Amino acid sequence: MTHVLVIEPEESSLHQIVSLLEQQGLPSLAATTASQGMEIAHEKQPQVILCATTIPESSGYEVLQTLRQQESTATIPFIFLTAGPDRNSIEQWAGLGITNYVTKPVNRAELLGSIHASLIHIQPNPDLEKPSASFLCANLINSEMESRYQNWFIALEVSSQKFFLGSTMQEAHEAASQVFPGSVFYYRQIGVTKPSPIAEPAKEHYVLLVKQADSEQSFMLQEEAYSIGRTPSCSIFLDNPKISRIQAILQRHPSGGYQIIDGDGTGNRSTNGTYINGIKIERRLLQDGDVILLGRSEVSIRFYEPVKPAEGGDPFQDIPATTTILDDDGSTTELG
Repeated sequence: MTHVLVIEPEESSLHQIVSLLEQQGLPSLAATTASQGMEIAHEKQPQVILCATTIPESSGYEVLQTLRQQESTATIPFIFLTAGPDRNSIEQWAGLGITNYVTKPVNRAELLGSIHASLIHIQPNPDLEKPSASFLCANLINSEMESRYQNWFIALEVSSQKFFLGSTMQEAHEAASQVFPGSVFYYRQIGVTKPSPIAEPAKEHYVLLVKQADSEQSFMLQEEAYSIGRTPSCSIFLDNPKISRIQAILQRHPSGGYQIIDGDGTGNRSTNGTYINGIKIERRLLQDGDVILLGRSEVSIRFYEPVKPAEGGDPFQDIPATTTILDDDGSTTELG
């Protein structure tokens, strides 16, 4: 059975968190001081530790550092309880080995999602040097999660293999973004056999669905501009040799929505071109459902305006296995 240690000096906050945990059948251990919390951690070996960043006569940082230096507590998932950190604090915590953080006053979905995501363990596959997102998602959902979090969403940050839970895709995205600001994530809905990246997008966000040979990813568009290419520093990084270093730029359009510009946006075009619905373009205002092809790669991208698709639908079901693209000289090429 999962035991959660809560180190929180504020009595009202401690009572709220303990009550939420008990309502979900999660036994808790409570401490109001750092020394008391560390003693319980060593003696009881909880499965998760929730710790306030501000503690009298100490700090959450010191608790985290001390527990990480002890063999018996070094790997226990550690979640900070905080009023709201800045980016520098997040980076500092990541260096110390934090699992996640939850803002106070706590939100039930965020708290429970963070706790259960921290308990996910992936069984390694010796045949895979770098597991794909599909493999990770297929191996992370156990029977307890399936029954307790039916239809919830998981956000996966692929490079770190960390997962975040939310009752909606937006909640999962926000939880993941707190720890990995600016990153892109792979989504899966619990209880749904096929990954459903846009089963419930926030209405204010446009969405890109990117389909590659072994994975599908969703990108929720919120910023003014995004770069797409095979350079790791690109906003949307695609590790594909047939794609230019900076293949295209997505940019908010004054009339609303997003436009796509072939190349780096400064006049340097991509090597093999960018295509919308099979037609090579230099610049184009994207419309709902547009299919974007990048050069001669096998990467398919579908652009969605902020409207929920048909329930149970597959966003890629109407993208043909073979796609025809029309070049500048009128010739055609079959891809796929």
